[in-house]
Amino acid sequence: MVRMSDVEPQDVEWLWPGRIAVGKLTLLAGDPGLGKSFVSLDIASRVSLGSPWPDSRGHFAPEGSTVLLSAEDDEADTIRPRLDSAQARCDRISRLAAIKDGSKENTFDLERDIPALEMAVDLLGDCRLVIIDPISSYIVQNADSHKNSDVRRILAPLAQFA
Repeated sequence: MVRMSDVEPQDVEWLWPGRIAVGKLTLLAGDPGLGKSFVSLDIASRVSLGSPWPDSRGHFAPEGSTVLLSAEDDEADTIRPRLDSAQARCDRISRLAAIKDGSKENTFDLERDIPALEMAVDLLGDCRLVIIDPISSYIVQNADSHKNSDVRRILAPLAQFA
């Protein structure tokens, strides 16, 4: 148990002030086709450049790299053209395509592969953002992405990593 009188209050550190906190999970949720992936890549672009946020108010994205897990969009005909359109520094955005297990490549699995994600983030050195799009594609084993208790169990280690 933690006695709240022993907890030192801290201010929230923001990637995008008032919208995306540093070291916390942020979910973009909505029906298919509303532009969640497009918005995610716009955010990655802004981070790659250190450019202002859309609602600016003098706030700029902290400049750095992004690790991208994308299960639905092709990197050559969708992801890269969107990043180019946003004038992103593509050398700062890396897609984690698969996890090697000996000679075999496996789809990234949130239950199994957080250590590999941590290695990817460490390898970049200046990673400020991780995008998992869509998160349901990376809940691979022993879980129902429509069951709240399963999703919470799987996201807890990701939140701890963040």
